[in-house]
Amino acid sequence: MSAASSAREQILSNLRAALPQSSPLPELPATGPWQTFADPLERFSEVLATVGGQCVQVSSRRQAHEILTGFPEWQAARVRISAVDGVGESNTDVSPERDPHDYETVDFAVLPGHFGVAENAAIWVTDDLVPHRVLYFIPQRLAMVIPSSEIVNNMHEAYGRISVGRHAFAGFISGPSKTADIEQSLVIGAHGARSLTVFAVDELWTRMASRTVLSIGQCRPDHAAISHFLKSNFDVDLHTADLADEAIELMARQTFHLVLVNRKLDADYSDGMDIIRRMKATAELCDLPVMLVSNFPDWQEKAVQLGAVPGFGKAELGTSDTIDRVRAILAIPWSDLRSVQTVRFGIWPRNCSKRSAKAFCPSPDSGFHCVLRVRGL
Repeated sequence: MSAASSAREQILSNLRAALPQSSPLPELPATGPWQTFADPLERFSEVLATVGGQCVQVSSRRQAHEILTGFPEWQAARVRISAVDGVGESNTDVSPERDPHDYETVDFAVLPGHFGVAENAAIWVTDDLVPHRVLYFIPQRLAMVIPSSEIVNNMHEAYGRISVGRHAFAGFISGPSKTADIEQSLVIGAHGARSLTVFAVDELWTRMASRTVLSIGQCRPDHAAISHFLKSNFDVDLHTADLADEAIELMARQTFHLVLVNRKLDADYSDGMDIIRRMKATAELCDLPVMLVSNFPDWQEKAVQLGAVPGFGKAELGTSDTIDRVRAILAIPWSDLRSVQTVRFGIWPRNCSKRSAKAFCPSPDSGFHCVLRVRGL
């Protein structure tokens, strides 16, 4: 044995002799009690401040927009992106097809989150809510928008609300980018956003039981845009079908709350109106709400005549009218719509209570729009 090998063995032997005795892993309870807070939002705000961010509770998206646009950093930003309707505005292309490297010049981004965690000020984010996941990390400054009512106490509650494997990318974000060296010198913004403001919005996305939507015949860019619109505004599971027979088969074996049909199916350019006809001619599917996806009013009118509810075009995604129209379906059990009676300029249910939902619907005998009030909400 060489002198070098002998020295090596001696060093390793000395290290093994000096190792502390191993200890068994602690027993962790499978179910609580975990820490909770009297006011989760208040605790979320306190923790966020300690990690370099700030939380602003607002009553509406309009108020969030007013506060955001008053920030000097927002006003000075040359490239701005907003993926939250009504809060800020984009001044650059935000299409899903854009090369993510092109976002390196973004100065300020406004992005949605699903919910927050009080104990560590983390926000659950997924890639389906934004044009590209890189936007969570590459902007100089970041604002995130979450419902103020959607703050859980701890990570145990948080993990109970997420579904692993549903997204290509998902994660928790807490505060702006931070790094520190061994001398505990903290640097903000070295690897990501230099600042984070969280808007906790009272009116935003009142949580509903998850709704299931079937989107039929969309091309990839349109599917991405529709998915972003739906998941930014509603708690939905989105399913897709490329062809008519595939869609009918899915509807026969699975429950959907809304069906979106492209006017011309991208896969074979067949007529989406035929799917609406088949649905209305099938007893099990005739009451299922279906919307035509088309920018042309005449085709929308034809779809309604076949029994569809008023739909929308891709050019209308994100508008308040479209949000209200879709919300009226996803928030209301469809059986509650059967008791309505039709009048010339409105559709009103019998014995309508004060608690009612509004949706824009075409009058059956005019080109005007009217208000639908639905009992029981």
